[in-house]
Amino acid sequence: MIILIALFAIDKGRSAQPTASSGATATTTATSTDIIATSSSSAYIPPSISTGSTTITGSLASVPFIYVVSTDKSVYSQNEQIKITISVVNNTASPKMFSFTNGCQGDYSIAGFELGKHITCLQTLSSFVVDAHHEANVPLIHYPSVAKLSVGTWPLYASIVGYGGATTTVTITK
Repeated sequence: MIILIALFAIDKGRSAQPTASSGATATTTATSTDIIATSSSSAYIPPSISTGSTTITGSLASVPFIYVVSTDKSVYSQNEQIKITISVVNNTASPKMFSFTNGCQGDYSIAGFELGKHITCLQTLSSFVVDAHHEANVPLIHYPSVAKLSVGTWPLYASIVGYGGATTTVTITK
C-alpha cells in the first residue's frame, strides 16, 4: 500500500506518464499540498515522515527532495487497476521547477512491466513547480488489460521522470 522513501535518488533513464495520444497541449497532472508547517521565523522540518503505518526517521533536514510512492491499497486481484502516486517533497527554502521534455512526468515498473515501453508521450514540454516545504503528486494507473500481473508480491518502483523515485511492494491475488 504505502511506501519506501528514496532520499534524492536520480533516475534519468525513465519515461512516462499516461497521457492522451492526441491534442496540442499537455496538462500538468501534479498537485501541490502543504505538508510541512511553517512558522514566521523559519520552516519546520519534521524529525520523521509518517505514512500509513510506516514511519521513516533520520536526519531529513539536509535532504533537499524526498520521493515517496504509494498505492490506494496493498492487495489487488489480477483484474484490478492499481492507482499509484509518486510524490516529491521539496525540503528546501525555495520553489523548485520540475521540467520535462514531453508530457510524461511519471513512470513505474512492476513484475517486468515498464510503463515507458508501452506508451507514447505528447511531444509538448511540460513542468510543475513545488513550493518550498510543499509536496507535489503525479498520479499513475496500472491497467490489467495492458499487462496482467502474476500472483505474488512484487516490488513497484515509481519515479518522477529524470529526477527520482521510490519503491514499495504490491501483492497480487487471483
